[in-house]
Amino acid sequence: RRSRRPSPRHRRRTPLPAPHRFAEMADAKGPKLGEEQTAMLTELFNKLDMNHDGKLELAEFKRLGKAMTGREPTDEETRVQINRADKDSDAEIDLAEWLSFSSMLARMPIDTFRVTIASYMEKLDKLAEEEKTE
Repeated sequence: RRSRRPSPRHRRRTPLPAPHRFAEMADAKGPKLGEEQTAMLTELFNKLDMNHDGKLELAEFKRLGKAMTGREPTDEETRVQINRADKDSDAEIDLAEWLSFSSMLARMPIDTFRVTIASYMEKLDKLAEEEKTE
């Protein structure tokens, strides 16, 4: 007699935490960024911070979405991502929030991390060039 296992759609699922808790969880339980990872993420942050005020606003963060996906995210999609990282609820991301939010990337093998971040930086450079010619 075979025992019946519930189909995947009938299994109980553990509810996911609210999106605003992801960055908090990564900071509390997630792996810590190494020195090289912190340096690369800081460089990426500085490249995104077009007005050099030490914070990423909506338009600046949208550039990351475009570099990652090839399409410009909507304002709402971008706000959702900002809210995940924005611990002080000022609608901007400072470097400390950025590094905390990005700590989940520490799970990547270091070679994959290097290639991924380098790819984002290259795409941001291309976007900057395109913006100059527009």
